[in-house]
Amino acid sequence: MDEREIERIKNVYKKRKETIPSERYSLFNIANLFMVQRRDWEMINILKKVGITSLGDKRILDVGCGGEENL
Repeated sequence: MDEREIERIKNVYKKRKETIPSERYSLFNIANLFMVQRRDWEMINILKKVGITSLGDKRILDVGCGGEENL
């Protein structure tokens, strides 16, 4: 990746941080809370469909992004 692309990406994230209200992704924001709960509900249904009803005996690799705000 060249320096121009790196700088472009930095600027995009800087602008995003300046323009998106910090409370947008808060669990106190009812729309975000609903989205988080719906995502969890869908994931549980997918696991149940393939016969997984417990994660206690599973090894899980979490390959994601973010700062763990949704934990």
